[in-house]
Amino acid sequence: MAKKKLQEKKSKAKEKAKAEQKHQARLFAMRKKRSDRERDRLNHKYREKLEPICNADRLETIEQNLEHNLDVLKALEEEYKAAMLSKSNLKEELEAEGYDTIEEKIEAIKKKSLELVQRIQTEVEIETTGDKILNTFMPEDEAIRDVEFKNKITQKK
Repeated sequence: MAKKKLQEKKSKAKEKAKAEQKHQARLFAMRKKRSDRERDRLNHKYREKLEPICNADRLETIEQNLEHNLDVLKALEEEYKAAMLSKSNLKEELEAEGYDTIEEKIEAIKKKSLELVQRIQTEVEIETTGDKILNTFMPEDEAIRDVEFKNKITQKK
């Protein structure tokens, strides 16, 4: 008797689940039909008002912009490759000089940078000193007048 009641409960639960599935399927079909009708109504209503998204002029400008962006990206890629190559060359150079740890490499780069800055400063000082010496022998205004005079003479001949 208990088995019969259990079987009856199971069959009722199955029937209820099937009925729920049918109900959900009907709801889904109704919603789909409703959305299809709404879509069709909108398509019919706005069919003549729709314009092409892009015209030919705009497509040309877009294409030109894309080509320009592609050129910029290629240039950036080349610059990146050059930077990575110089970085790897510097790393190999430092390792060849015997610098193994990052701290040693950083210190070596700092020393090289300081030497480079000092060399540039001395070159700038030499140039300014040379200009001062030149100006003491012949001031700049006088040199300009001398060049202008020579140009006039050559034009007369």
